[in-house]
Parts: sequence; C-alpha cells; structure tokens
Amino acid sequence: MPATRFNDALLALIGAYQAASALSGVPVYDGSQAQTGSDPEFVIAGHDGTIAADGTLSADALAGSYVQSNLEMPGIRQETGYVNVVLICQSGDATDTAGRRQRASDLLSAAEDAAAVTGGYPAAAPGVMFEGTSDGRWIYRQALGGVAVMVAFRVSYSTEWT
Repeated sequence: MPATRFNDALLALIGAYQAASALSGVPVYDGSQAQTGSDPEFVIAGHDGTIAADGTLSADALAGSYVQSNLEMPGIRQETGYVNVVLICQSGDATDTAGRRQRASDLLSAAEDAAAVTGGYPAAAPGVMFEGTSDGRWIYRQALGGVAVMVAFRVSYSTEWT
C-alpha cells in the first residue's frame, strides 16, 4: 500500500482533464513543467498559481497537500487532501480582460465537470474520490503585450478506508 494516494489523485485528475471533450485542445501539464508563452490557454495540475518576480509562473509551487487519519487498527487509515490547479487564458490583446475571464470561467466549469465524471471516482485511481473545486482565486496580469487571466483553485479528494 502506498504511503499516500496524492500521486494517484494527481495523475487521475490530469487524465480526467485530458479525456474531457470540453477541454479538447487545451494542454494539460503536470506540475511546473516548462510551458510555452504561445499557448493561448492551458491547465497545470500540481501548481498553486504562485507568480515569480519576473511575472511568470513560479517554478517552485505547492502541488497540493494531504492529511491521514489512523483508525483503531494498524494499517487502516483515511486520507483527505487536495491538488492545486491553475488554468491560464491569455491573449496578445491587452484590452481583452473580459473575454479571457469568460473563457477562464468556461474552462473552470469544464474542469469541474471532468473531475465529477463517474461520480468523482476516477477509474485510474480506485478508492480515490474527487470532491469538487474550492479555494479559488482569480489573478490578472496585464501588460502592453497582452493580458492573462489565471484561476488558481484546489480539487479536494478523499480515500476510502484502506
């Protein structure tokens, strides 16, 4: 039995996003992998939206967290946790904040629906259940070269008794 199910939850969430037809064509990255500035929109699972001093997404970011509760018998525990996610919608048009915010809102809805498929129990991670998005924040980044609207949020999960 693994020490934690965090990795299972993260990989299952990435798989759910990549399989979602409403997110088709939107790159989904795992953690702080290098992204290209040319992606007009993308999702990073395992990143909390921290911004570096130069205004880009930080290479050092909190991927998520977990807590375990041990029960009466050894080897039986429950885990709750969350995966941090950030989605970005950007444009070279510095006046398109409203359009990028609407697109980010649409992608957030699609991401939430993707995690809820099969009742929140991903086939890729038996025993893990996604419990929805929470603790979101909206971040704007505007410059003469364009605008980016970012939504950083958490996807909570729990495990069955193991």
